[in-house]
Amino acid sequence: MIDSFFSAQAPKYAQIVAPTTIISGDSDEVLSNETNAKRIAKVLPHASLTVLRGVGHMVQYVASARVIQVIGKIVDTSVYAHQR
Repeated sequence: MIDSFFSAQAPKYAQIVAPTTIISGDSDEVLSNETNAKRIAKVLPHASLTVLRGVGHMVQYVASARVIQVIGKIVDTSVYAHQR
């Protein structure tokens, strides 16, 4: 089911011009990094991928502090941070 969804959506990914950060866990047993996060990161034109070691599915819940750190680094290096 996920593969068919990805295949249907994939042609639209190239239209996403906003910088996009994908955060996933390397121990996700629900959605594989190889078939999902890494695959999407490769086709999004301005994507970055952060894979959290030892983290499973729903990283925002099981590793919220680490997700906040990743987001904080993005904010710190953004254009908006330079305007402060």
